[in-house]
Amino acid sequence: MSKSSQKSYSIEFKEQAVQQALTSGIPVSQTARNLEVNENTLHTWIGKYGPKRSTESDSSSEPMYEQLKRLRKENQRLRQERDILKNGLPSGAGLVWTETPIKLKLSMA
Repeated sequence: MSKSSQKSYSIEFKEQAVQQALTSGIPVSQTARNLEVNENTLHTWIGKYGPKRSTESDSSSEPMYEQLKRLRKENQRLRQERDILKNGLPSGAGLVWTETPIKLKLSMA
């Protein structure tokens, strides 16, 4: 059996390779060829040593769920308002104002 010829790279080399791949404007595949590194390896390094992505834990995903529910509800309300303006009120529907109208002050400057 032959021994695997797996190269070992220093962390500094990996970080510099990632920096070069992200800032040079050259495609990652070309950067990998220039550095004589496998393209998949460079992509792995980018994921590990590149800019930190925000990772959400289960506890922080709850506010996102609540925000999604709120936005869906708001979207439904806005669709209804649009349909009323577009098609008019359905027969027998009464107007109910839930908010105080805002008075606009127009200044002629």
